Amino acid sequence: GTPTYMPQEELDGLLAHLRASFELEPGAQVYVESSPATLTAGKMEVLARHGVNRMTLGVQSLDEGVLKRIDRAGQTRETVERAWELIKRWPGILTDVDVMFGLEGQSAVSFVRDLGWAVGKGPDAIHLYGFEPRAQTLFARSGGRLPEERRAQARRTVAAAERLLTSAGYRTARVDAQRGADLPEERQDSAVRRLGASVLGLGYTAKSHAFGSAWYEHRPVPGNGVFVTEGVPPYFALPTDEDEEARGLVIRHLCIFGAVSRPLFRERFGRDLLELPALAAGLAELEASGKIRVTDDSVVSLMSDAADRSVWLKALYSEPVIAGLLELHAQAYARFIADEAVLGASLEDKAETRARFLIYYRDP
Repeated sequence: GTPTYMPQEELDGLLAHLRASFELEPGAQVYVESSPATLTAGKMEVLARHGVNRMTLGVQSLDEGVLKRIDRAGQTRETVERAWELIKRWPGILTDVDVMFGLEGQSAVSFVRDLGWAVGKGPDAIHLYGFEPRAQTLFARSGGRLPEERRAQARRTVAAAERLLTSAGYRTARVDAQRGADLPEERQDSAVRRLGASVLGLGYTAKSHAFGSAWYEHRPVPGNGVFVTEGVPPYFALPTDEDEEARGLVIRHLCIFGAVSRPLFRERFGRDLLELPALAAGLAELEASGKIRVTDDSVVSLMSDAADRSVWLKALYSEPVIAGLLELHAQAYARFIADEAVLGASLEDKAETRARFLIYYRDP
């Protein structure tokens, strides 16, 4: 979330409550995103006092014409510069800057200028995003839709910008399948969740994971083709135990890295992955089907297609998870058929989208 929107006293109280409620591991990452328009010297002191050691400055764009279109109330180049100087007064805090392409009214020229500004400041990390109309954006709330051509252009531009960042001395963050995420700038929530750590996420659609207990989040609900919420979003939780954690790590690593390190698994769970009967049976089925290769130190995926992985890796799912998925898929398919009956040709014209949906939901 972006807690700098809170009054300073409330922010102080929230962080104090969290510190009193949870035991953080030494070196745990306490990561906060800040809006340039809402960061003050007093809030910065509160964040540092409560152990925040990483901050993202959500710049997105410095083009004032673009900022007016996307409802970035109060943000100007001056507020961005001031917020950056506030953060830099605390040298123990790692810094990130968010820059986005594909916003309404944004040109490639203004995006490159924004990127140049970010590189010139020398933050520890620069996050590049192609615009996606999330539910809380003014674009989505007003019924906006993003054509595939614009999405494709955003992807191409961000890919080109990544090459520019490489030439400026930055590198793409990677999580090593054998070692995990060793460098502080790579220990974001998305990285550590892949490796089974416990993560507390606060804010709209934030996900949390308590190892051996649950995955949980507040989810938006679908409506009128976009995700919308009224009041508090619905709460979603998936109970888990060590068996589910073991299955999850193997599945995620086969998807993300294309391999599972057996020494890493042994370090996490105290036993080899082939010593779990249910997991071993699923892996044997995948190996017999030519979908993986098992070696002395790893399990290697031989599946290059995402749809292929989504089907075959279900051999590693537990019965409770499969039952839950079947129920969700049946509900999603019923909604799809109802929408298709109403929209008719507009869905039929999108043959590829329809085919993909049926792969994932009709016959799980």
